[in-house]
Amino acid sequence: MKVKSLMIENFKCFDRLKIDFKPITILAGGNACGKSSVIQMLRYLQRIDNDKSRVSTSIDQFDYGAANSIIYENSSNNFIKVNLVMGNELEKIFTFSLNDNDLYSFNVSTNGGRSFHKLYNLYYLSAERKAPISLHEVKDSSGLYVGARGEYAVSVFAFLSKMHKQRSKYSLQLKKLFSNQLYKSEVKGYEALCNYWINEIVGPTHIFVSGVEEVPYNKLAIKNQGEVRIPEATGFGISYCLPIVIQGLACALLKNSLFIVENPEVHLHPKSQSRMGAFLAYLASEGVQVIVETHSEHIINGARLFFARYKLEQIMNIIFFDNKDNNFIQKEIFVNKFGELSEWPEDFFDQTEKDLTEILKRKIVDEPN
Repeated sequence: MKVKSLMIENFKCFDRLKIDFKPITILAGGNACGKSSVIQMLRYLQRIDNDKSRVSTSIDQFDYGAANSIIYENSSNNFIKVNLVMGNELEKIFTFSLNDNDLYSFNVSTNGGRSFHKLYNLYYLSAERKAPISLHEVKDSSGLYVGARGEYAVSVFAFLSKMHKQRSKYSLQLKKLFSNQLYKSEVKGYEALCNYWINEIVGPTHIFVSGVEEVPYNKLAIKNQGEVRIPEATGFGISYCLPIVIQGLACALLKNSLFIVENPEVHLHPKSQSRMGAFLAYLASEGVQVIVETHSEHIINGARLFFARYKLEQIMNIIFFDNKDNNFIQKEIFVNKFGELSEWPEDFFDQTEKDLTEILKRKIVDEPN
């Protein structure tokens, strides 16, 4: 079951917004154009556990302000309406109204049925992830969530590595992941699978996790083209990439997983960004629904090349957000069988071309006769 569409009325910068989702949907566009608002609403919906709920405007220490500031400023109504359509045309309607007793929460009513969080395993990774550190506190990782900032990634890695060795309920699904046609050689075990993708994305790298005697911590070490080092000595790229890989592969072990990741390109070289795009595309091909917010054309290029290579282009779309004179617009862009985009609107990753044109003009003007 996938999330098929989301319609929002009176939310933040939108009087009305309609988004159609594919197995992988990439949200792109300029700053302050509404991309993060889509993700924020999905995270609100995940916190609704019955027909009448109270939902805080803050999520995981991300403070979004008072409830009345989240309602569309030109609205004549003091409520937000959400229409969510899922697989098999299951439709849920949510109404967010102001809470007279709490300025920082909404009262939410729904049309009944199973709640969103019981239908989907939603996992969210913020653009602001944990900096490189060696020691990671051991947490209960049975929920397979690395945390909004990737703070529990090492615990999830250690947990799933152990579960595979014990032939747990995840073993069969792991075996299916290992047999994917894209692997050049046999990959065995969750640890090996993570290291395979870390290698694909950032180059020759191997991560090691071990327990620390008498204290509830795991120790992370990284071998990156040389000696085994502490994460603090390897820079930010690997540490920012690691929770994406760990969470993504954990999602592939579960049914009805929705993986939302913001700016997966952070601290990665363009080549690694492209390979990260391929990894996210791979997750979608394995049944994970993926929503990506990105400012990187390399992420998009890596994903569309993957789909063109494996003839899966129909499972990807791009939603381009733009703001023209305070008029917020969205365009849906598709990928054809060659990996080409259906259109290339103005300001959609065309800055390189604009800058090079300006450089050429200056050269022509300044060049002596």
